[in-house]
Amino acid sequence: MGNTIIYSDSIPILAITFKFLLKTLQINTSINFQYFSIWYYLCFYLQLYFSYKIFNYLIKNSLISFIGALLIFLSPVYLFRISHHGSLVGHWILLACIYLLIIDHKLLKKINWFFLIIISSLIHLYFTFIIIIFYFVFLLNNFYVNRKIIFNDLFFSFITIFSLCVTMYIAGYFEIRYFDGIASGYGEYKLNLLSAFDPGSNFNTWSYILPDIKLTTLEQAEGFNYFGLGSLIIILLSIIIYIVSKSKFYYLKRNFIFIIASIFFTIIALSNKISFGNVEILNIELNKYILAGLSIFRA
Repeated sequence: MGNTIIYSDSIPILAITFKFLLKTLQINTSINFQYFSIWYYLCFYLQLYFSYKIFNYLIKNSLISFIGALLIFLSPVYLFRISHHGSLVGHWILLACIYLLIIDHKLLKKINWFFLIIISSLIHLYFTFIIIIFYFVFLLNNFYVNRKIIFNDLFFSFITIFSLCVTMYIAGYFEIRYFDGIASGYGEYKLNLLSAFDPGSNFNTWSYILPDIKLTTLEQAEGFNYFGLGSLIIILLSIIIYIVSKSKFYYLKRNFIFIIASIFFTIIALSNKISFGNVEILNIELNKYILAGLSIFRA
Protein backbone atom coordinates (compact mmCIF):
# COMPACT_ATOMS: atom_id res chain seq x y z
CA MET A 1 0.00 0.00 0.00
CA GLY A 2 1.34 3.42 -0.93
CA ASN A 3 2.02 5.49 2.18
CA THR A 4 4.14 8.34 3.58
CA ILE A 5 6.46 8.79 6.54
CA ILE A 6 3.64 10.57 8.40
CA TYR A 7 1.61 7.38 8.77
CA SER A 8 4.49 5.09 9.76
CA ASP A 9 4.61 6.15 13.45
CA SER A 10 8.05 7.62 12.90
CA ILE A 11 9.33 11.09 13.75
CA PRO A 12 8.96 12.87 10.40
CA ILE A 13 11.27 15.84 11.10
CA LEU A 14 14.16 13.44 11.80
CA ALA A 15 13.23 10.83 9.21
CA ILE A 16 13.13 13.41 6.41
CA THR A 17 16.27 15.19 7.59
CA PHE A 18 18.41 12.07 7.89
CA LYS A 19 17.14 10.54 4.65
CA PHE A 20 18.17 13.75 2.90
CA LEU A 21 21.61 13.65 4.55
CA LEU A 22 22.13 9.97 3.75
CA LYS A 23 21.30 10.53 0.09
CA THR A 24 23.21 13.80 -0.23
CA LEU A 25 26.36 12.61 1.53
CA GLN A 26 26.06 9.16 -0.10
CA ILE A 27 26.49 7.38 3.19
CA ASN A 28 26.54 3.59 3.07
CA THR A 29 22.92 2.68 3.92
CA SER A 30 23.89 -0.88 4.85
CA ILE A 31 25.12 0.55 8.16
CA ASN A 32 22.61 -0.09 10.92
CA PHE A 33 21.78 3.58 11.36
CA GLN A 34 19.09 4.93 13.71
CA TYR A 35 18.20 8.34 15.10
CA PHE A 36 15.96 7.36 18.01
CA SER A 37 18.72 7.68 20.60
CA ILE A 38 19.29 11.27 19.42
CA TRP A 39 15.56 11.91 19.68
CA TYR A 40 15.27 10.51 23.21
CA TYR A 41 18.28 12.53 24.34
CA LEU A 42 16.69 15.70 22.94
CA CYS A 43 13.36 14.85 24.62
CA PHE A 44 15.00 14.30 28.03
CA TYR A 45 17.06 17.47 27.77
CA LEU A 46 14.21 19.69 26.54
CA GLN A 47 11.75 18.20 29.07
CA LEU A 48 14.08 19.28 31.88
CA TYR A 49 14.97 22.59 30.20
CA PHE A 50 11.43 23.89 29.61
CA SER A 51 10.24 22.63 33.00
CA TYR A 52 13.02 24.61 34.64
CA LYS A 53 12.28 27.71 32.52
CA ILE A 54 8.60 27.64 33.53
CA PHE A 55 9.31 27.24 37.25
CA ASN A 56 12.08 29.80 37.30
CA TYR A 57 9.99 32.37 35.43
CA LEU A 58 7.21 32.01 38.00
CA ILE A 59 9.12 31.74 41.28
CA LYS A 60 12.62 33.14 40.56
CA ASN A 61 14.42 30.49 42.64
CA SER A 62 16.95 28.29 40.86
CA LEU A 63 17.11 25.47 43.42
CA ILE A 64 13.33 25.06 43.82
CA SER A 65 12.91 25.40 40.04
CA PHE A 66 15.38 22.57 39.45
CA ILE A 67 13.66 20.31 42.00
CA GLY A 68 10.29 21.07 40.39
CA ALA A 69 11.74 20.41 36.93
CA LEU A 70 13.00 17.00 38.12
CA LEU A 71 9.41 16.00 39.01
CA ILE A 72 8.30 16.85 35.45
CA PHE A 73 11.42 15.18 34.03
CA LEU A 74 10.56 11.92 35.84
CA SER A 75 6.88 12.00 34.83
CA PRO A 76 5.68 8.44 34.08
CA VAL A 77 3.24 9.75 31.45
CA TYR A 78 5.93 10.51 28.88
CA LEU A 79 8.53 7.94 30.00
CA PHE A 80 5.89 5.22 29.47
CA ARG A 81 5.77 6.06 25.74
CA ILE A 82 9.46 5.33 25.10
CA SER A 83 8.94 1.64 24.41
CA HIS A 84 6.24 1.95 21.76
CA HIS A 85 5.36 5.54 20.75
CA GLY A 86 8.67 7.30 20.16
CA SER A 87 7.22 10.50 18.72
CA LEU A 88 4.85 10.92 21.69
CA VAL A 89 7.79 11.11 24.08
CA GLY A 90 8.13 14.72 22.88
CA HIS A 91 6.08 16.22 25.73
CA TRP A 92 8.64 19.03 25.83
CA ILE A 93 6.76 20.65 22.96
CA LEU A 94 3.73 21.05 25.25
CA LEU A 95 5.97 22.52 27.96
CA ALA A 96 7.34 24.95 25.36
CA CYS A 97 3.73 25.88 24.56
CA ILE A 98 3.01 26.57 28.24
CA TYR A 99 6.19 28.64 28.52
CA LEU A 100 5.10 30.76 25.55
CA LEU A 101 1.75 31.35 27.23
CA ILE A 102 3.34 32.85 30.35
CA ILE A 103 6.18 34.99 28.95
CA ASP A 104 5.54 38.62 28.03
CA HIS A 105 7.67 39.25 24.91
CA LYS A 106 4.99 39.81 22.27
CA LEU A 107 7.07 39.79 19.07
CA LEU A 108 9.28 36.93 20.24
CA LYS A 109 6.17 35.06 21.34
CA LYS A 110 4.61 35.30 17.84
CA ILE A 111 7.72 34.06 16.07
CA ASN A 112 8.08 31.18 18.53
CA TRP A 113 4.38 30.26 18.17
CA PHE A 114 4.87 30.03 14.42
CA PHE A 115 7.85 27.67 14.63
CA LEU A 116 6.37 25.65 17.47
CA ILE A 117 3.18 24.90 15.52
CA ILE A 118 5.07 24.04 12.31
CA ILE A 119 7.62 21.82 14.08
CA SER A 120 4.90 20.04 16.07
CA SER A 121 3.27 18.87 12.83
CA LEU A 122 6.58 17.21 11.91
CA ILE A 123 6.67 15.36 15.23
CA HIS A 124 3.07 14.26 15.79
CA LEU A 125 -0.28 15.75 14.79
CA TYR A 126 -1.61 15.27 18.35
CA PHE A 127 0.81 17.92 19.58
CA THR A 128 -0.24 20.29 16.79
CA PHE A 129 -3.90 19.87 17.73
CA ILE A 130 -3.18 20.60 21.40
CA ILE A 131 -0.98 23.63 20.69
CA ILE A 132 -3.48 25.19 18.25
CA ILE A 133 -6.29 24.85 20.80
CA PHE A 134 -4.09 26.50 23.43
CA TYR A 135 -3.21 29.27 20.96
CA PHE A 136 -6.83 30.08 20.10
CA VAL A 137 -7.85 30.03 23.77
CA PHE A 138 -4.99 32.50 24.26
CA LEU A 139 -6.41 34.73 21.48
CA LEU A 140 -9.91 34.54 22.96
CA ASN A 141 -8.50 35.52 26.33
CA ASN A 142 -6.74 38.51 24.73
CA PHE A 143 -10.03 39.53 23.14
CA TYR A 144 -11.80 39.21 26.50
CA VAL A 145 -9.17 41.32 28.29
CA ASN A 146 -8.79 44.02 25.62
CA ARG A 147 -12.44 44.00 24.47
CA LYS A 148 -11.34 44.37 20.87
CA ILE A 149 -10.11 42.21 18.01
CA ILE A 150 -6.39 42.63 17.39
CA PHE A 151 -6.07 42.36 13.60
CA ASN A 152 -2.32 41.71 13.78
CA ASP A 153 -3.13 38.55 15.73
CA LEU A 154 -5.72 37.48 13.14
CA PHE A 155 -3.28 38.10 10.26
CA PHE A 156 -0.52 36.20 12.06
CA SER A 157 -2.94 33.32 12.73
CA PHE A 158 -3.86 33.16 9.03
CA ILE A 159 -0.18 33.09 7.98
CA THR A 160 0.57 30.38 10.56
CA ILE A 161 -2.34 28.13 9.56
CA PHE A 162 -1.55 28.59 5.86
CA SER A 163 2.12 27.69 6.46
CA LEU A 164 1.02 24.70 8.54
CA CYS A 165 -1.14 23.40 5.68
CA VAL A 166 1.75 23.80 3.21
CA THR A 167 4.11 21.97 5.60
CA MET A 168 1.60 19.14 6.09
CA TYR A 169 1.14 18.85 2.32
CA ILE A 170 4.89 18.60 1.70
CA ALA A 171 5.34 16.09 4.55
CA GLY A 172 2.66 13.80 3.10
CA TYR A 173 -0.38 14.25 5.31
CA PHE A 174 -2.70 14.51 2.31
CA GLU A 175 -1.26 11.69 0.21
CA ILE A 176 -4.08 9.38 1.25
CA ARG A 177 -7.80 10.10 1.39
CA TYR A 178 -9.17 11.41 4.67
CA PHE A 179 -11.45 8.38 5.10
CA ASP A 180 -8.48 6.02 4.65
CA GLY A 181 -6.69 7.76 7.52
CA ILE A 182 -9.56 7.46 9.99
CA ALA A 183 -8.77 5.19 12.92
CA SER A 184 -11.11 3.40 15.29
CA GLY A 185 -11.32 2.92 19.03
CA TYR A 186 -12.67 6.18 20.44
CA GLY A 187 -14.52 5.19 23.60
CA GLU A 188 -12.15 2.25 24.19
CA TYR A 189 -8.69 3.86 23.96
CA LYS A 190 -9.50 6.45 26.60
CA LEU A 191 -8.87 8.10 29.92
CA ASN A 192 -10.44 6.65 33.06
CA LEU A 193 -11.45 8.98 35.91
CA LEU A 194 -8.94 7.07 38.06
CA SER A 195 -6.11 7.01 35.49
CA ALA A 196 -4.19 9.81 37.24
CA PHE A 197 -4.01 7.63 40.38
CA ASP A 198 -3.37 4.28 38.66
CA PRO A 199 0.34 3.37 38.52
CA GLY A 200 -0.31 0.18 36.55
CA SER A 201 0.22 -0.15 32.81
CA ASN A 202 0.06 -3.15 30.51
CA PHE A 203 3.72 -3.86 31.16
CA ASN A 204 4.55 -2.98 34.78
CA THR A 205 3.73 -0.75 37.73
CA TRP A 206 5.15 2.73 38.26
CA SER A 207 4.80 2.83 42.04
CA TYR A 208 6.07 0.83 45.02
CA ILE A 209 3.45 2.50 47.25
CA LEU A 210 0.15 2.96 45.42
CA PRO A 211 -1.69 -0.23 44.36
CA ASP A 212 -2.58 -1.05 40.77
CA ILE A 213 -6.18 -0.10 39.93
CA LYS A 214 -7.75 -2.65 37.62
CA LEU A 215 -8.84 -0.80 34.49
CA THR A 216 -9.49 -2.20 31.02
CA THR A 217 -6.45 -3.25 29.00
CA LEU A 218 -6.93 -0.39 26.54
CA GLU A 219 -7.30 2.18 29.33
CA GLN A 220 -4.06 0.98 30.93
CA ALA A 221 -2.24 1.33 27.62
CA GLU A 222 -3.58 4.34 25.72
CA GLY A 223 -5.13 5.99 28.78
CA PHE A 224 -2.11 5.65 31.06
CA ASN A 225 -1.89 8.97 32.90
CA TYR A 226 -0.31 8.33 36.31
CA PHE A 227 1.00 11.64 37.68
CA GLY A 228 3.43 10.14 40.18
CA LEU A 229 2.99 10.18 43.95
CA GLY A 230 5.09 13.33 44.42
CA SER A 231 3.01 15.27 41.89
CA LEU A 232 -0.25 13.99 43.41
CA ILE A 233 0.84 15.24 46.86
CA ILE A 234 1.76 18.65 45.39
CA ILE A 235 -1.63 18.88 43.63
CA LEU A 236 -3.42 18.07 46.91
CA LEU A 237 -1.41 20.70 48.79
CA SER A 238 -2.10 23.23 46.00
CA ILE A 239 -5.85 22.62 46.28
CA ILE A 240 -5.71 23.15 50.05
CA ILE A 241 -3.68 26.36 49.62
CA TYR A 242 -6.16 27.60 47.00
CA ILE A 243 -9.16 26.90 49.26
CA VAL A 244 -7.71 28.88 52.17
CA SER A 245 -6.40 31.65 49.90
CA LYS A 246 -8.03 35.07 49.90
CA SER A 247 -7.12 35.64 46.24
CA LYS A 248 -9.20 32.92 44.60
CA PHE A 249 -10.46 35.12 41.76
CA TYR A 250 -6.94 36.36 40.99
CA TYR A 251 -5.66 32.79 40.60
CA LEU A 252 -8.64 31.84 38.42
CA LYS A 253 -8.09 34.84 36.15
CA ARG A 254 -4.34 34.26 35.96
CA ASN A 255 -4.79 30.62 34.96
CA PHE A 256 -7.92 31.01 32.83
CA ILE A 257 -6.26 29.74 29.62
CA PHE A 258 -4.93 26.60 31.29
CA ILE A 259 -8.19 25.83 33.10
CA ILE A 260 -10.37 26.12 29.97
CA ALA A 261 -7.97 24.18 27.73
CA SER A 262 -7.40 21.48 30.36
CA ILE A 263 -11.14 20.94 30.83
CA PHE A 264 -11.61 20.67 27.06
CA PHE A 265 -8.78 18.15 26.62
CA THR A 266 -9.92 16.09 29.61
CA ILE A 267 -13.43 15.80 28.15
CA ILE A 268 -11.98 14.67 24.80
CA ALA A 269 -9.74 12.12 26.56
CA LEU A 270 -12.57 10.71 28.68
CA SER A 271 -14.47 10.07 25.41
CA ASN A 272 -18.18 9.33 25.11
CA LYS A 273 -17.86 6.46 27.59
CA ILE A 274 -16.88 7.77 31.01
CA SER A 275 -15.68 5.18 33.51
CA PHE A 276 -14.76 5.27 37.18
CA GLY A 277 -12.49 2.28 37.67
CA ASN A 278 -14.30 -0.72 36.19
CA VAL A 279 -17.72 0.98 36.42
CA GLU A 280 -19.09 2.79 33.36
CA ILE A 281 -21.04 5.80 34.65
CA LEU A 282 -21.94 7.49 31.34
CA ASN A 283 -22.30 6.28 27.75
CA ILE A 284 -23.27 8.83 25.10
CA GLU A 285 -24.18 7.45 21.70
CA LEU A 286 -22.38 9.31 18.90
CA ASN A 287 -23.09 9.55 15.19
CA LYS A 288 -20.80 7.12 13.32
CA TYR A 289 -19.18 9.95 11.36
CA ILE A 290 -18.43 11.97 14.52
CA LEU A 291 -17.12 8.81 16.17
CA ALA A 292 -14.88 8.07 13.19
CA GLY A 293 -13.47 11.59 13.23
CA LEU A 294 -12.80 11.58 16.98
CA SER A 295 -11.06 8.21 16.64
CA ILE A 296 -8.12 10.04 15.09
CA PHE A 297 -7.32 11.15 18.65
CA ARG A 298 -6.67 8.20 20.94
CA ALA A 299 -6.39 8.92 24.68
